[in-house]
Amino acid sequence: MADKCDTTTSHIGSTDDRVIKDPFSFQLMKNPDFIKSRLSTFEALYERQLKRLDEVEKRDITVDIEVTGMPTETVNGKSHLTCPADLLKRLSKSDAQGVIVAEILPTGNSIMEDVADIENDEAAKEDWVLWDLYRPLEGDCKLRFHNFESPKGQQVFWHSSAHLLGSALETLYGAYITIGPAITSGFYYDCYLGNNTLKPDDMKTIIAHVSSMVKVKSPFQRLVCTKEEALELMKHNPFKVELIRKKVPDGGNTVCYRCGDFVDLCRGPHLPFTTSVHHKGFTVTKFSSCYWLSKNTADSLQRVYGISFPKEDQLAAYKRRIEEAKTRDHRVIGTNLNLFQFDNIHSPGSCFWLPNGAKIYNRLVDFMRENYRLRGYQEVITPNIFSSELWKTSGHYDNYKENMYMFTVDEAEWGMKAMNCPGHCLIFKHMSPSYKQLPMRFADFGVLHRNELTGSLSGLTRVRRFQQDDAHVFCTTDQIFDEVLSILKFIDDVYSIFGFSYSFKLSTKPAKALGDHELWEKAEAGLRDALDKCGRQWTLNPGDGAFYGPKIDVILVDCIGREYQCGTVQLDFNLPIRFDLGYRDKDVESTDCKRGFSRPVIIHRAIFGSLERFIAIVLEHLNGKLPFWLSPTQIAILPISDKHLPYSNKLYKKLIHLGKKCYIITPNLNTGYNCYVDSSANTMNKKIKMNQAQRYNYMVIVGDREVETSTVSLRSMDSQANETLTLDELYAKFAEESQAYKKNISCFHIEE
Repeated sequence: MADKCDTTTSHIGSTDDRVIKDPFSFQLMKNPDFIKSRLSTFEALYERQLKRLDEVEKRDITVDIEVTGMPTETVNGKSHLTCPADLLKRLSKSDAQGVIVAEILPTGNSIMEDVADIENDEAAKEDWVLWDLYRPLEGDCKLRFHNFESPKGQQVFWHSSAHLLGSALETLYGAYITIGPAITSGFYYDCYLGNNTLKPDDMKTIIAHVSSMVKVKSPFQRLVCTKEEALELMKHNPFKVELIRKKVPDGGNTVCYRCGDFVDLCRGPHLPFTTSVHHKGFTVTKFSSCYWLSKNTADSLQRVYGISFPKEDQLAAYKRRIEEAKTRDHRVIGTNLNLFQFDNIHSPGSCFWLPNGAKIYNRLVDFMRENYRLRGYQEVITPNIFSSELWKTSGHYDNYKENMYMFTVDEAEWGMKAMNCPGHCLIFKHMSPSYKQLPMRFADFGVLHRNELTGSLSGLTRVRRFQQDDAHVFCTTDQIFDEVLSILKFIDDVYSIFGFSYSFKLSTKPAKALGDHELWEKAEAGLRDALDKCGRQWTLNPGDGAFYGPKIDVILVDCIGREYQCGTVQLDFNLPIRFDLGYRDKDVESTDCKRGFSRPVIIHRAIFGSLERFIAIVLEHLNGKLPFWLSPTQIAILPISDKHLPYSNKLYKKLIHLGKKCYIITPNLNTGYNCYVDSSANTMNKKIKMNQAQRYNYMVIVGDREVETSTVSLRSMDSQANETLTLDELYAKFAEESQAYKKNISCFHIEE
């Protein structure tokens, strides 16, 4: 049961944006009266909708059913009568099993209904539209199905589960529910509870309520309603009333869904029945606080997170992964290994890299620079501050300003750099290259700043100050295939070093796009051919490209199955136009550039992405046990007693100055090892235990025998056995391990 919170801090700042001016006016209650009255209104409106549907003319339609690995099957149906669920019988038993939602692509003269989306300010990006299994088709279309194994199926599953959660919050507490979306892993629902707050015991209560709900087979029912009808349905909830008034135009329509006694505004689609969620497959994961519409001057809300699955064992597996993830939390590892710190008072969202953390950071940058030199990239350095005129030219001023740090100096407006691409455009324009100089590949490790909300900051994964392995390739359309293929191979080389598995996702032309159709077709064909050529698994994400070009997202998977989007390959037709970029061309007949010039294409490219975030992922993936070449704690020299210190110190000096030959670059490059002498008075067992905890790759043990024979006793991080080596053997072993990452990367080897 919820209790009162400290009223002196429940709201901060101006009350102008509050929907409810007096939080004490809200009272907790079970089974509030508005649930029954709202349901009665819904049932009357739904009955009226069914009658209208009966009166609609039913015409013949054709439906092309697409199933992966099978030829397309064309079937006949009736508009406003045939449902995707009716066509499931056309699928094999294995393909039909577990289907939870359909997806359609209207063809011919199909007309889609015009409804306002309460939950999303953006227009739909895809030509394909997710569709309820029991919603009648409205015209000719292509049709495909999704189960829980599909990312789109998961999003629908979790969105429907959010409605179950919303129902529990209303029934148990009389909460005013606000927004409840699916997220990358699960869902949440924000709700208003006045000056009350949820506590851990409420988790069990909510879970038990949802568990009882999903034992009853209640359908998700879709209702299209007018603005006035929506206001009547939601008149009890001032937050929903505000959304309707702001987002639904006068005379317009919106959509709401019912499951059981719960009714909410929602574009959908949803599961066919509540029983799709297993009664032991639903859980609440955490509570947090947030603000209405993310404004810190608005009402304070409770956010309830959850996750759900169609099978009980899937939830059990998820919980095991979460427990494993807790032991691998990069924030804990970073603290234990003295890698970094944060100061939320003096510079929130900005990492302070401690000496060992800085070694990791700089080694990754050096690693990428090694690759750049061999792959034809040129590193550039650009300013940290630009005039707002640059951001207006690039389009970021109109579309990204709220995420940037803007300030005024000498009566002029300036902005901290949030991305490198505009600066690279200025460099390209200044160089005014010939077609013979293309492609031009600019790389930049410049410091970037983005104004993330305080509540969203999280360790290294969400920061305000960061650096990227950012690069931009300026090329012709004919060079897209070769450049993209080269980048994909580059990505494979990097990710394979860390043992990541990954896949590609190609996002193609959206409904609203810049550039002519022929240019898009050529660009997308280049991306497809490059993906096919690289031999890595990839999936198509139709219509989800940016308006300025198609893209390839790289979905990285760590050792416990978590997915991250780090790398990206994004084509851009927009910035070259905005900055009026051109290269000197030959035989130019028709161009939108000045005479004798042609317009380049820009390929935005990142592999690590944010170095901060990538380091967090690597630390968790490897549980802090970094490979020798990347480790800031490579070698600990452990003398058994003080009399062995002279030998140990001599060995230490040799190791930190030891020159290692790289395969190609700078043959005599001195890159001394990260090592130290543990001269503490601890016993040898304690020394070993402490240095293992600090993730030292190797411990070099020195005693009487080692001093007398000029040898060492070597123990690796995870081993309990010692190996006796001569000093030359020790140096050779470390030299080999320091170069191990290069073995499978072709650019580090000279072709005979």
